[in-house]
Amino acid sequence: MQYPKFIFTAIYFLTNLLAAQDYCTRNHIVPENPVQNPANLSAIDVAHYDINLQVEPETGQISGSVSVVFSAETALSDMIELDFAALTIDSVYHENMVTTYARTATVLAIKLLSDIAAGDTSLVTVFYRGSPQRGLYFRQNEAGEVVVYSHNEPYDARFWIPCKDNPADKAMMNMTILLPPGYQVLSNGLLTGVSSGPFGTIFAWRETYPIATYLISIAAAPYRLVESVYQDIEGIIPLQYYVYEGDQDRAGNALQSTVEMMQFFGDYIGPYPFRKEKYAMSAVPFREATAMENQTATTMRDNIIDNEEIIAHELAHQWWGDAVSPQSFAHIWLNEGFATYFDALFTEHRYGRLAFEQRMQDFSGNIYTDGSLDYPILNPPPQYLFGRAVYYKGAWVLHMLRNKIGDPTFREICRQYYQLHLYKNAITDDFISASEAVSGQPLSNFFNQWLNYGGIPELAGSWIQKNRTLEIVLKQTQTEILYDLRLDLKIEGSKVDTTIQVDLNTAAGRWLVDFNETVNRILIDPQNKILQRNNGPLYNIPNQTALVRLYPNPFNQRITIEYAVGIAEEINIAILNTLGQKVAELEHDKKNNGIYTVTWDGSTHSSGVYVCRLTSKSQREYRKIVLIK
Repeated sequence: MQYPKFIFTAIYFLTNLLAAQDYCTRNHIVPENPVQNPANLSAIDVAHYDINLQVEPETGQISGSVSVVFSAETALSDMIELDFAALTIDSVYHENMVTTYARTATVLAIKLLSDIAAGDTSLVTVFYRGSPQRGLYFRQNEAGEVVVYSHNEPYDARFWIPCKDNPADKAMMNMTILLPPGYQVLSNGLLTGVSSGPFGTIFAWRETYPIATYLISIAAAPYRLVESVYQDIEGIIPLQYYVYEGDQDRAGNALQSTVEMMQFFGDYIGPYPFRKEKYAMSAVPFREATAMENQTATTMRDNIIDNEEIIAHELAHQWWGDAVSPQSFAHIWLNEGFATYFDALFTEHRYGRLAFEQRMQDFSGNIYTDGSLDYPILNPPPQYLFGRAVYYKGAWVLHMLRNKIGDPTFREICRQYYQLHLYKNAITDDFISASEAVSGQPLSNFFNQWLNYGGIPELAGSWIQKNRTLEIVLKQTQTEILYDLRLDLKIEGSKVDTTIQVDLNTAAGRWLVDFNETVNRILIDPQNKILQRNNGPLYNIPNQTALVRLYPNPFNQRITIEYAVGIAEEINIAILNTLGQKVAELEHDKKNNGIYTVTWDGSTHSSGVYVCRLTSKSQREYRKIVLIK
C-alpha cells in the first residue's frame, strides 16, 4: 500500500524545528579519519538530531526530514557539510528558511544564510525521500513479513540519515516513525508516544543519552513484545524483546538470562549506563551481521534470538562501545575485544573456570581463519575492521593483562576507565593510561607488542638432560617483532612435576635447571596465560620401553599409567592381583616410539594391592599399585 508523501513530515516540521533548538552543545573531538569524515565536518559539533520518517515496508521507500542542531567549532560564514548519500533531496532549510545546497556522492554541503560565531548554535533541516542503498534494510522473514531494520556500523547511517557520521560526535536524538497498521517499532531510548491515524501508526522515541550515529537504530515488524524487568539497589530497568509470533517463550527465557548478565556486568563494571531508559532486543533477518549493539536497542539475527553468548556479547557493548564509544574506528578493539572478553567473563561467572578456559581456547583456535591476524588490531585495515583478530586477539590482550596484574587490579582498571569516559569517547591511550595509573606498572611495551603488530608469538622449544642438569632452549620464530614474554614451563618428571618461570625477550633463550629425576616432557605455558603457538608438549624421546609414571598411587577409583615405547613393537599392559591372576587388560596393540597413557578404572574391584605389568618383546616390567576405597 502506498502512502501520501510528506503529509506526516509537514505536520511535524515547524514543531521539530523549534524543539530542536532547545538542545545545548557538547564537547567535540576532531575526527581522525579525513577519508571517511570530510574536512569541513570538523567545523561543527552536533548536539541533537530530530528524525521524522514515513517508512513503507512494501516498497522499501522512506520519506521525511532530519533536523540537525549544531554548534560552530570555528566561525562559519559560507557552508557546513553533512554526510549524506544516494537519497533524493526535496529541500534544505537553515534556521527555518529555504537555502541552497550542493552534494557529492556522500557529502551534502548546505549554504548558510547567516554567519555563525564560534560556539554559537544553529539549525539545518533536510527533507528527502527514496530507497536506501545501505544502512536501512527491508527484508522478509520466514513468515513472509517485511522487516525493516537499520545497521549503520561503521559508516552507513549516512545512507538514510543526513548526519555527522563519525563516532566521535555523539548527540541526543528524537526518532518519530510512521508505519502501516500492525507494525511495531523499536528504537533507541524511551518510547514517548504512540498514535494512530489514517495512514498508519506514529511511534515517537527519544534518546536522552549521547549516542553515536552508528548506534542509531530502528527495527520494525508485526512484532510481539515480551517484557521483564531488572531490579538493583538503584531501581527498576525495563527489559524488552520484540519478536515474531511464536517466539515469545524463547524470548522470555532469553530475558531471564539477561537479568543475570545485567547483574554481573553491573557489579563488575558499574551500573547499567542507560538505566533511565530500557534495554531491549529485536529479531531481524540479518544478513549484514549476527547481531548489533544499538544503544538500548540491540538487533539479533532471528534464528539465534536466545543464544546466550551473543546476548552477553551485545549486552556488554552497552558499556563498551555505547556508553564509552571509540573516538574513531581505529580503536575498534576497545569495542569488540572488550565485549568478547566480558562475554567470556560471564561464562566464567555462570559456568566456572573450566568453561571460561575453554572459551578462551576457542577464541585462540579460531583466530587464524580469515587473515586478519596478519595485521595490527589497533587501526586495522578496512577489510579487517571486524576481523576475528579484533575480537579474539583483543579479548586475549585483556586476558593477558588480567593474568599480568591480577584480578582485583584488572577489575579496578575497567571500572576507572569506564567512569572516566562514561558517555564520552576514548582512544587506546586512555585505556593504557588507566591501566598504568591503577596498577602502578609501566605497561606501554605490553600494549605495544600486542596491539601494534600482526601475528602472535611462535615458540619452538627443545631440551636435553644430562644427569641432574636439564637444559631448556626456547626460540621465537615469528616474522614480526620479538615479544617480551614471561612464560611458565611445567617439567613433568617420572615421579614429581614442577613449574618454573622464565623471561624470554630475545630470539632465543637458554636455561639450566637442576632436576633430580628423569624428565618425561615439558609443557610451554601449561595454563594458557599467553596467546601463542608452540611445538609443545616437548616429549622425552624414549630409547627403551618402560613404565614411566603411575598416578595417583595409592588411588581411589582410577589410576593413570604412563609408559614409554623405545622401538615400534607390540605392547601388553595388564593389571594382576596378588595371586598373579589378570583382572584387566589395558593395552594389547602395536605402538610406535613415544610416550603413551592408559587409565584403569578400579571402581568395581576390591581395595588392596595390585600389580601393573608391562610386557613387550624387549621388556617386562612390574609396578605395585594400591587401590583404597
